[in-house]
Amino acid sequence: MKVPWQLSRFQHLSALAIAYKITGDEKYALEYVSEILDWIATNPTMFGVNWKCTMDVAIRVANWLFWFGCIKDWVDRQEWKEEFYRIFLNSLYDHLRFIPKNLEWSPTLTTNHYLSDIAGLLILVSSTEGVFPESKRLRRFAIEELKKEMFKQVYPDGTDFEASTCYHRLVLEIFFYPVWWEVVHHRRFNGENYREVAEEIFGKSFVDRLYQMFDAVLYLLKPNGRMPQIGDNDNGQFIKLYPREVLDMWYLLALGGVFFREPRFKVKEFFQTEEDIAEVKILYGEKGLEIWNDLGSNKLEDVKSKGFPDSGWYVMRDGLNYCIVSCGPNGQSGNGGHAHNDKLGFELSCYGENWLVDPGTFVYTTHYQERNLFRSTSFHSVVMVDGAEINQMDERRLFSLQEDASPTVKDWYISSEADRLVAQHSGYERLRSPLVHRRSFTLVKAVPLFLVWDHLYGSGLHSVDIFFHFGPFICVDSVMSPNIRLRSSRLADVKLFLVAARFPPGLTVDIEEGWISQAYGCRYKAPVARFRVEGKMPMDLLWAIRPFQGALKPSTDEVKSSVDHWANRVFFSEDHNQCAFCTL
Repeated sequence: MKVPWQLSRFQHLSALAIAYKITGDEKYALEYVSEILDWIATNPTMFGVNWKCTMDVAIRVANWLFWFGCIKDWVDRQEWKEEFYRIFLNSLYDHLRFIPKNLEWSPTLTTNHYLSDIAGLLILVSSTEGVFPESKRLRRFAIEELKKEMFKQVYPDGTDFEASTCYHRLVLEIFFYPVWWEVVHHRRFNGENYREVAEEIFGKSFVDRLYQMFDAVLYLLKPNGRMPQIGDNDNGQFIKLYPREVLDMWYLLALGGVFFREPRFKVKEFFQTEEDIAEVKILYGEKGLEIWNDLGSNKLEDVKSKGFPDSGWYVMRDGLNYCIVSCGPNGQSGNGGHAHNDKLGFELSCYGENWLVDPGTFVYTTHYQERNLFRSTSFHSVVMVDGAEINQMDERRLFSLQEDASPTVKDWYISSEADRLVAQHSGYERLRSPLVHRRSFTLVKAVPLFLVWDHLYGSGLHSVDIFFHFGPFICVDSVMSPNIRLRSSRLADVKLFLVAARFPPGLTVDIEEGWISQAYGCRYKAPVARFRVEGKMPMDLLWAIRPFQGALKPSTDEVKSSVDHWANRVFFSEDHNQCAFCTL
């Protein structure tokens, strides 16, 4: 079903509209009009798959109208313009009647679906005010609902409440494009006062929260401009301005940079070529480019570590070294519709390479087993105990997770020398012999060195599996059990050690064949390290991750020596008086 839905969102119209605007070749405008007429003729109102989901109805009509201004001059010169407008306006009115009657609203939970309904409706009624009698009333309704949803669906820390970094992008677009649309069509807009006009229409608190959403992107993006995958990723966007790989999201900073005149968003390393700011020229035009060019700039080294306590996303970064940890709630007020069993899981990027990644989503309803596999515990770089899921899953309910884990952050510390996060979850307290998993992360910046300390509190005998999912360009050079040497097939001078620096007897490691999906419906093979041990609780394991670049080739002993030195400096017991390793 997702195939006809995606096609019928008409997000590809941007290519036709822009091509016509640049070349003046009428074949692009003709194709634009022909596809809309064909769709109207073959999709009778309120009948069939493309009138099933209101979200898709709203996104479709928004895309029809968003780009229509690019070809309107051509349509107005055609002999058949009156017939076209009759058909087109009739269909727009069908969309206007359908959306308010089929809003995806619930008294207990509204998500990106309802938000899309409202956003698409707002663009529709703003475009037809004075044409359809209902438009003025529905415009007021849509603006008020958009304002309400901002504070229901976006946490105070600026992150989306659905426990997904990719859905953060979707929701940010759903809020942003109707706001931009309202601003540029407002009587007080002078070509550059975006924020001021937005505050007049939507209020200052709404616009401030929108700014926070863009600001979150600044910290979440990896040094290569790609978004880490926490939770679901179905390629979702509201309006597509320019074709990019799904996880390439630096363009959001360019859009926010012009709208808010924010130089912090203009990260020098992200915007090296004209193509990197294509969205600015498309959306804002020459005036927007002037604003962009007049902004100061930022550098990656000045983008520091940051925690987002509401979503539970904690980013440790230092230049080209980056780690993000997931230790938040299931999202959607506990429903977990787009959450994964990734509690205390992490992604790691060093020297331009993605070493440890979240395998992603792959598919939704097309294949139930694959859907559940990709959101399962074993498909994340986490600790699994006795083969149990961190949060229980009903295999028939593909968009919910039972809220068992309840992660909590015990310590979050940032300094010029090192960053440290200590968090735990309760997902294994339901086992016959209950236990708690606590995990500490430390980035030692001068080395660089990442330390991950797993502590399992409890009693009894348990089997423990620890997974490390490697990126798409990572090759296993050698396994010196329980240590692993990795290299990048893409960057010849970059390598990494994964060292088990402290561990109980009997720990073994196997390199297995796993999967990675970085775009919906696509997957490819990638290696996974699976460490296994069985023993009595409590249990401690310390992992040292040491990337290195160029001629530097430290031995395993050198890495262990470095781990001993830094571990004794940064890991302490809760009373901060005793070195934690004295108890291992």
